[in-house]
Amino acid sequence: YNVWVTSMAIDPNDVLYIGCTREHGGPGGVYRTKDNGDSWDHIITGMSDYHLTVEGLSLSPDGYLYAYSRWVLYRSTQPVFSSNSIIQQETIELKIYPNPFSDILHIELPNEQPLHGSLSVRVIDPLGRVVYSNSLCNLKGFTVNLSTLSAGFYYISIEGNRQKYSKPIIKVLR
Repeated sequence: YNVWVTSMAIDPNDVLYIGCTREHGGPGGVYRTKDNGDSWDHIITGMSDYHLTVEGLSLSPDGYLYAYSRWVLYRSTQPVFSSNSIIQQETIELKIYPNPFSDILHIELPNEQPLHGSLSVRVIDPLGRVVYSNSLCNLKGFTVNLSTLSAGFYYISIEGNRQKYSKPIIKVLR
């Protein structure tokens, strides 16, 4: 869409918002994707139909989207998410080490308790792209080989049995 991204916000339902500048010929404003970047909507409803240079975005706990530029602050007229739409999940207590890591991450469940059923493991880069994905079953612990990733900052997300765990991880060069 020929946009220059200046800021990003992600709501609790994994909807991504980007703030854009008019520099470099782009239209500016706020865009939203609900499908990990495959398609984007230009958000103008409730944001005063503006096409400004967005310097920052923020989501309030009550679900409103805020966009600001040098002298102007906009707030969506309606919340972009509600606390009722957030799926309440129990948290898996996991041990992930080493962090920072170079190639291999070790993941252990507390007290050697096995997790029954399917477990989804995803590693996500700072742009929200899934760079590693795997599905595992009936585990006490496992290792993840991330040797193909470039050095940098990532998030690991592990979900299963209505439980979720996510943590920032850092890959370093050996």
